[in-house]
Parts: sequence; C-alpha cells; structure tokens
Amino acid sequence: MLGCAQNYQVQLHWRRGEQVYASTFDGTRKVEWGRRLCETSESIVTVGKRLAGAECCRLLGRAQPWAHEMSVYRDGDLVWQGPLTNVRERRGDFILQAHDITAWAARRWVNRTVSEETKDIARHVEWLFASVIGDDGENILPYVQVRDAGIREPWAFKKFSRYALDELIRIADLGVDWTTVGRHMLIGPEADKNTPAQGQLSTNDFLSDLEIEVNGMAAATDVAAVGDEGKVGRVGGWTATWDRLQTLISVPGEKSEARLRNIASTHVRQARPPLTVLRIPADAALSPTSQVEMRQLVAGEKFVITAADFCRPVRVGMRLAQLQCTWEAGQGASSGGEKVGVSFTPLRGEEVEDEGEGGV
Repeated sequence: MLGCAQNYQVQLHWRRGEQVYASTFDGTRKVEWGRRLCETSESIVTVGKRLAGAECCRLLGRAQPWAHEMSVYRDGDLVWQGPLTNVRERRGDFILQAHDITAWAARRWVNRTVSEETKDIARHVEWLFASVIGDDGENILPYVQVRDAGIREPWAFKKFSRYALDELIRIADLGVDWTTVGRHMLIGPEADKNTPAQGQLSTNDFLSDLEIEVNGMAAATDVAAVGDEGKVGRVGGWTATWDRLQTLISVPGEKSEARLRNIASTHVRQARPPLTVLRIPADAALSPTSQVEMRQLVAGEKFVITAADFCRPVRVGMRLAQLQCTWEAGQGASSGGEKVGVSFTPLRGEEVEDEGEGGV
C-alpha cells in the first residue's frame, strides 16, 4: 500500500549498477526519490554517521560522483537507480544526491551531425540517447524499452549544437514520452483520451485539496507558432461563441512549418474554450487507502480523476507528470514513515466531462 512501506534500503554500486560498493546503510534517516515525465529525476539520501558505523563512514567518505551509482529499494523492489552526483558530509551525517540514468544525457553533447530524416519520433529519442551513451560503458542500453509513438516527423541533429538532454526534451514536445523506472528508460507514445487508464482516483484518494476552474484567460481559438526565418504555423480562427482569442507561441530555432503547425494545433486543442480545468496541487499527497499501487505510478501513465462530491462534478483523464516519495526513519516519539506525492498534467485532446449535479 502507498505510504505503508515496511522497509527502505539504499546501496551504492560501482558505475554500471552491478557491483556493490557499499551495502545497506543502518544509519539511513531519510530517503527521497521520484519519477518525472520527460525530465531527469533525483534521489537524496541522508545517512546518520553514528548509526552507520565506522566501515560505512569510511566507504561514504570515499564515494565519488559519476564513478558510483545509488540504488533505492522499497520493500525489496528496486524503485530508483542512477549516478551519484553530489556527496556532502556534515558533523553528524552524509547527504547523498543522485540523478537517474538520463543524467548522462545532460553531460553529453550531441556528438553527430545527421541530415533531416523522417521516422517515428520515439526512434529519434532512442537513436539520440544511444548515440551519446556510446558503446554502453554505463550498462544502460539493454534497459531501454521503446514503443513507437505513431507519429513520423523529420528531425536533424547537429554536432555540438546542444546537450543531448535538451534535445530529448525538444523531441518530447512532438508527442513522445520518456521516463525512468529503476534502471529502465521507457520511451513510448504520449497517452491521450483513447489510451486505457492505468487506474482511477477520486477526491477521497487525495489528502490535498483539489480545485475546479473555468479559466477564460487561458483559452485560445486562434494560435500561431512562430519560428525562425519568418516561418509560421497557424491553426484555428474566429468562432461564433467566443469570437477570436489569439495566442502567439515563440519557437526559437524551428524552421519547419509542418512542425510549427503541429505545435499550434496541439495548443489550440488544449486551450479551446470553455476551458474547465481540474487542478491538482503539485506533489499532492495520496491517501494510504487510495486504490493504486506503487508499480502503477509511472510518469506518463493515464489516470481517470473524478470529483463527484463537488457542486460542479467532473471526470477527466490526466497523465502522471511526477511522483515524489519521502521516507523517514522514526525518531523518539515520531513513527516516521512514507509520504507519496503526485503531480498530473492534462491529456492532449481531453475535455473535462460534466458529471451532472453534484453535492457537498
């Protein structure tokens, strides 16, 4: 159950994630880890030196960023893994910070110039990531899982133009998702209104308050995406009900009118009035009684969220954008425990459904 983990264990491995450098730390006081959609996640672990013991202290004192990896186990399951990026020692504890395996793409520039080629956008992500990892010195490529996104777009790569991670984020805007689970990198189609839901959550599953908003200022019926050299992609126009609500989007570096139209089309679909939005606070805490399991909480997965007890009851599909978990060891009168927070983002083309009369 969420929030009810019986045990958290942390290990340091040598790079590649296979050979153990330092075993489970008895002095682990706090573990933070998460999953993020089309971004690099991080984990932060606090280890008390007194409880950890002399040998653990010796090993942590020699731990090296990028040479070692940190692995987080929840009730025996590997839930997070990635290169150690920062080590801090204080009088009473060590603070270990690591980022997931996509952090390697943040420290590798685009290393090849490739002429514009049209193929499934998921394959662009796969090719770029594989090209900067190289001959798999980090034992990562066997853990990359790819499903075609169903969208074929031209894309060109220019050597030394930017870091690979920045390019991966740019490609994701076209409709492909990537994230990490443990050591795996998952690449696949962006969930939409036709995608089967991973699970369903109601307002009762959240400890945080939710909000329903009808926002006219964010609405748009006519969108122009403007790139370089005067290239413009425009979608939409005048409507009888809402007149003309125009939005300009600047896309520096883009010269393809087709891609600009795709960006404009996506925006006008998401912003078409009346724009009813179910707002869930960032890192909203989930109740331990919620009917989902940790294995379902993968960034990018679709969940159906219902607010049947509101005066404007709604039902809407959303993508999980971020998972954030924090576990603390009990100290003194405190029992410690696990907290699970989530953030969601709207689906492309999804409209909030009015569920009829509600109640409070």
